[in-house]
Order: sequence, then C-alpha cells, then structure tokens
Amino acid sequence: MIKELRKADIVFMRQVLAENLQRIRKEGGLSQERVEELTGVSTNEIGKIESKRTSAGLDTLTTLAAGLGMEVKRLLDPGMDPAAVFLRPEKEVMEQLSEAMKGLPEKEQRHIARLVMLHAEHYRHEQNSRPNGRAAAED
Repeated sequence: MIKELRKADIVFMRQVLAENLQRIRKEGGLSQERVEELTGVSTNEIGKIESKRTSAGLDTLTTLAAGLGMEVKRLLDPGMDPAAVFLRPEKEVMEQLSEAMKGLPEKEQRHIARLVMLHAEHYRHEQNSRPNGRAAAED
C-alpha cells in the first residue's frame, strides 16, 4: 500500500513538473535550447522531463529553478501560475544592459549584475507573498 502511494506521488509530481516547465517556457517564449542556455540542463533532459519520461533529481530541479530565476517549490507547485513567474529578461534587454556596461571595469560590471539579481529576487519575493501572486498596480 505504501509503495503504491509513493509511486502515485512520484507520477503526480512528475506530471506537475512537466506541465509547469512547459507552461513556463511557452509563457516566456522560451525554446528548450534557450532553457538549456539559461540553466545548463541539456535539451535532451528537458525533453525527458516535459514528456514525463524521467523524474528530475534534486540537482536538476535546483539548477532549473536557479536558471529560470525561481524557487524549486514553484516548479513543483500544482497551482503555479506561469504568468506570475519572473523569467530572466529577454535577449534584447540583456543586450541593452551589456551595451550600457561596456567600458566599465569588470568589478563594476559584476557589482551591477549582482544588484540586478538582488532586485529581481526581491521582486519575486514580493510577488509571491501577495495573495494572488501578482504585482500591485504601482509596481
């Protein structure tokens, strides 16, 4: 009986992860290749996860979440709203930031990048703590 429950839980969580990853990609306009670039998880592994052919290990879950700018629990949340997930800025925004930082010493560039990451983390935390998961109108 316990083995059957455990297997059912694994199948359920595998499905939740597959659906959430696909929804996040589609909502963010991200290909599997782009997710690979952001996370370091191969397109082969992403495909297996999305088609429910594998159960992602803790390392893979952590890597996916970090690369997508979210917490692991969001990837495994059956009620996750992909529109409320903060995805990394699109290529165009990153190119603009990179262009603006040209000529700055590497140490300053790292400092600016860290500030952007801290701001994004703060933004995600505030978004996630709101009842409906969305930013307030003044944001």
